[in-house]
Amino acid sequence: MAADLVGLARLAARQDRREDAAALLAGATELAGAAGAHGILRQVTGARNELALP
Repeated sequence: MAADLVGLARLAARQDRREDAAALLAGATELAGAAGAHGILRQVTGARNELALP
């Protein structure tokens, strides 16, 4: 689920919906953190850097 949110965040950013993208990445961080999914957390960090989002 968290990985899907990362993909949706990238799509939102491409559509110039940066606030939505940031919210999706925040949700992905919460889910991945709760599940201990460190690989997904790295994907979230990568997407944040790639998209220049907080």
